[in-house]
Amino acid sequence: MHCTVSFAGDKKSVEVKFYSETVEIRYDVAMTSIPLDKEISEKSFKKFYYNIDNTQYIVLLGSLIHYKETHKLNDWLYYLLINRTTEAIMPEKNDTYKTLFNWYLLHKSGYRAQLNYVADKVILSVYTVDEVYDIPVRDCINDTGFFVDITDPNKPQKDEGEFELSSYKVDYFNINFSGKSFSFQMREIPILNNPEIVDKRLTFLHDNEEHNIDVKINKTLIYIMYGYPELTIREHANIPLSVHAKSSLLSALSKEVKVRNNYEAIRYLLSFTRSARKYKPDMQAYKRKNLTFSAEETLYYEYSDCEDRSILFHYLVKELLGIDVVLVDYPDHATTAIELKPSLGKPIIHKNKKYTICDPTGPSNHLKPGQYPKGINPSEYKVLTK
Repeated sequence: MHCTVSFAGDKKSVEVKFYSETVEIRYDVAMTSIPLDKEISEKSFKKFYYNIDNTQYIVLLGSLIHYKETHKLNDWLYYLLINRTTEAIMPEKNDTYKTLFNWYLLHKSGYRAQLNYVADKVILSVYTVDEVYDIPVRDCINDTGFFVDITDPNKPQKDEGEFELSSYKVDYFNINFSGKSFSFQMREIPILNNPEIVDKRLTFLHDNEEHNIDVKINKTLIYIMYGYPELTIREHANIPLSVHAKSSLLSALSKEVKVRNNYEAIRYLLSFTRSARKYKPDMQAYKRKNLTFSAEETLYYEYSDCEDRSILFHYLVKELLGIDVVLVDYPDHATTAIELKPSLGKPIIHKNKKYTICDPTGPSNHLKPGQYPKGINPSEYKVLTK
């Protein structure tokens, strides 16, 4: 990480590289020289915490929160900013020191955070009600929800992460035991002043005729999602397109769907989703067992599978047609269903409404609305959309 530090009395200003942005963060110099006992214990945590409390910590906290609010960072991205700032202002400190510093800032930001520790290691976890996969997670014993290990957000994710806490002590120095839960959801795209935008031409076949769609992709968002924790299919579906992708994609597709009735428009969007990118399972394409893309990632990457295409198609139907559409989960397959009137084929029943299955996966582009993929039992479904 590259950073520049400038001095102003007992305050410093550090430039932190945060994806495509350079963020200027101010802080009190005294925060970087707080002593930490060699022994890892709850007593040392308390001492460290109250010593930072005697500094002008509000200078740093104010800078971080101001950037979070003005650039619409969600909780995960806010923690990444905290983590990168800590690395920038105290690169010489050891991992334990940095972890405790991040823990302090999360507490002061109002989150419910917890430390688990042994003689030589400290783990920072946050309380959340979100389902998070591929990073260490454990149930909260005295509450609903989970504690998620966010100690090092840059470490490789695991396929089946669990805390190994049988020999770990729990920090009961809970300043914010009733603090707010940490959210991994991304319901709006962060505002970045200098995002990297790339052009993609997506070519696909519809009724044996070649079509081309030119899309602008926010590659900075792709970088953000590359290291993002795995969430449920529903939550990945709630991640919107960037303003660049939305404007270019919807404007191109709307020219085609507006001259078609709903049934033909759905067929057109199915052709786009099925054949604009190549089909390949996660393990074959990316050496990961469980990997779910947001709509923009599916547009960017060459390969995608059933849940990725279902998320993209779900987005397109909502935005372009305004028809009620739901995500549907079968054993080993994700798909979508649309409220067509009248419904076609064997309908999916959800909230007393009939939905027609529209499978956007393919990889061949032959299934019509109402037709089920081979090997699917139409009765074994679960609707994922709330």
